[in-house]
Amino acid sequence: MTIRRRIQESKAKQKQDKQQKANTKASGDNGPATLPFPTPETPPSTVSQETWPEPVELKEAAHEAPAFPLEVFPQSIQEYILRSADSIGCSLDYCACSCLGIIAASIGATCKVHVKDNWFEQGNLWIALVGDSSQKKTPPMIDIRSPYFEASKARALVAQQRDEMRNRRRNHSVTTEEGDEVQFPVYEHDEGALVVSVATIAGLREFFRRQRRGLLYNRSELSGWFEGMNQFKKGGRGDDRAVYLELYDGASMDVVYGSKTIRIPNTCLSILGGIQPDKVPPILQEKDGLSARFLWCYPDPIKRKCEEWGSVPLEARGAWNLAISRLLELTLITEEDQEGNKTLHPNIFYLSDGARKAWTDATQWIADEINNNAAHSDYISAIGKMEGVGIRLSLSMRLLDDACNGSRSEQSIDAEDIEKSLKLCQYFAGMAHRVYRVARTDKRIALADRILNWLKERKKALFTRTELYQSIRRNSLVSQPEDLIDPIKLLVKLNWLRYQETEVGQRGSPPLEVHPNLLQQEAA
Repeated sequence: MTIRRRIQESKAKQKQDKQQKANTKASGDNGPATLPFPTPETPPSTVSQETWPEPVELKEAAHEAPAFPLEVFPQSIQEYILRSADSIGCSLDYCACSCLGIIAASIGATCKVHVKDNWFEQGNLWIALVGDSSQKKTPPMIDIRSPYFEASKARALVAQQRDEMRNRRRNHSVTTEEGDEVQFPVYEHDEGALVVSVATIAGLREFFRRQRRGLLYNRSELSGWFEGMNQFKKGGRGDDRAVYLELYDGASMDVVYGSKTIRIPNTCLSILGGIQPDKVPPILQEKDGLSARFLWCYPDPIKRKCEEWGSVPLEARGAWNLAISRLLELTLITEEDQEGNKTLHPNIFYLSDGARKAWTDATQWIADEINNNAAHSDYISAIGKMEGVGIRLSLSMRLLDDACNGSRSEQSIDAEDIEKSLKLCQYFAGMAHRVYRVARTDKRIALADRILNWLKERKKALFTRTELYQSIRRNSLVSQPEDLIDPIKLLVKLNWLRYQETEVGQRGSPPLEVHPNLLQQEAA
């Protein structure tokens, strides 16, 4: 067979296949549906016309918010959290998670847990409170951080006084009344502000030079922090995100001070702040792991109520203030060599035998979560960080218990600490699932809700997608008819809509029937 003959036969076969596909499409036979629910393009014949299940509320489509395990805290701290949430009128979760953030910041770089081999974990945590502006995310942070902020101001004042003495000595000699020169004091490693007021890498270096025990970055809205990454770099192509990823794990940092280069061997940065739900999706689009390092707190909204003049009892507030002050008394270990050079080291905690067994059970839960949710890449990225988070939380539980109930004799993490941390990991895993799902479907749910309201207003029992688009196309979420496909899929899956059977070969998307329950409801 000649090459020309083969080419002719190949072209004929391609023409035949193309004609067969066109005939199949015209007949309406598109093969079995690949989705578990109907789509506008391929209405399956399996939709029952006789029975129509009860529709599922849209709010149930999002992952349910887990309850915070308040029992992990000592009794006195539980009382403070409950009274604080009641006084402010906010979700208990915001108060509890703010407490975790301040506890972690108070521990800072002073302590580490040695898990095995070269695996060490320090105590810093990154926590984001998610909610609308009406849900009072900021007031609990302001109230709960107050003892930490007061300590930060006091240490910053000491640092300022030392700076003033430096300037005086630089400009002229300082002598006593007897004429002896005053020896300038050595700058201490735990003097300087504990709270970071800037988020640039250059600014952080200056803060770490002054304060080695650890820092807290606290903002009412973290969206500005995320959006401001690399803003001072040409073309926005800096390394801010990479540096923050390293800071999470306590990487070393070099600080140029005058003619000297000071090396900070163990940095420790805790983050606590709020963010609104519609600001979360752009953050999750970056796949470098920065968002996966955050512990998300996104509780269900609570109903606002009038002022009831409740307040936190002095005893409960005093217990919290005392616990934070005791945690702030933790210091780095200073070692001095024969030449007078000083080095700073954290206090090391080890896992007890009971803790090792409890940790095996905890890591089994983490492994199961990852293996059973392989399709949710965002979620398993967050769960993959839970091993480190679990150890950090166990350190917070151990040291908080010491601060409230007295120190234990052994410098170790016990089984009880691991069990508490596992409860917290499971809570934050549920919150991560909720945040990631809402972030992925936020536009879809908003549009689906708009469609339901449109149907309630017009009391329409039957409509087409084209008719719907012509009516709501001025909505900011709808720029083209295809934008309606996903929310319609969702409403069909939740039994609010179903496709009407059409004749074979009918062109265009089929009409949609509306569940009778919806027609009896009033528009929002």
